Amino acid sequence: MPKNYVPKLDHKVRFGSVTTSLTTRLFPIDGGWRVCTFFTKSGEFGVKNCTF
Repeated sequence: MPKNYVPKLDHKVRFGSVTTSLTTRLFPIDGGWRVCTFFTKSGEFGVKNCTF
């Protein structure tokens, strides 16, 4: 897998006036690949979760 290749999977769900965005990416961390999920709602800060 090329080092500059970053798989990206985006989901956008809208409930009325609130848009929820879910982004999943692979990051090379500590010599291995980690799956990181960014969960954001409009008007709020994003939350980043990485599986190890």
